[in-house]
Amino acid sequence: MPLDPDIPWGWNLLLFAIAAAVVPIVTSWIANRGTKAKLAAIAHEVRPNSGTSLADAVNRIEGAQVVATEQIAGIREDVGGIHSEIRDVRQDIAGVRADARHDRRVVAQAQQSLDEHLQAVPGLLAETVAKVEASHIRKCPLRNDKPDTTRTPRR
Repeated sequence: MPLDPDIPWGWNLLLFAIAAAVVPIVTSWIANRGTKAKLAAIAHEVRPNSGTSLADAVNRIEGAQVVATEQIAGIREDVGGIHSEIRDVRQDIAGVRADARHDRRVVAQAQQSLDEHLQAVPGLLAETVAKVEASHIRKCPLRNDKPDTTRTPRR
């Protein structure tokens, strides 16, 4: 309602004062019309109510987080145990490798000794045969170098 310049200024002032007092009240009333319903809806969401409220959802999430935290702690413990077992296996493998190196050296030494022995065998064999022949000749002084014709050959 516009101010009318034809009426006395007091009336314009009175209309202005009434408008100044009434407009905020009406505006507030219009803005807050559904406030009680909105507050009730908000209260319904923030209070536990058997599973459908935000509070219930937060409680479920917290419970799941506690379970997940316990599971993660168990997994960390398992992983720590696996690391320890891997360390033990690596130590065992290092020991096996050291044993294998030692065994290869022992086998190489034994093979070298056997090769040396085998190289000496023909000489030892010839020496042994010579000794046997010499001792046989000494034991049988009547030995005849002619072939024995009294024996019949075997078939």
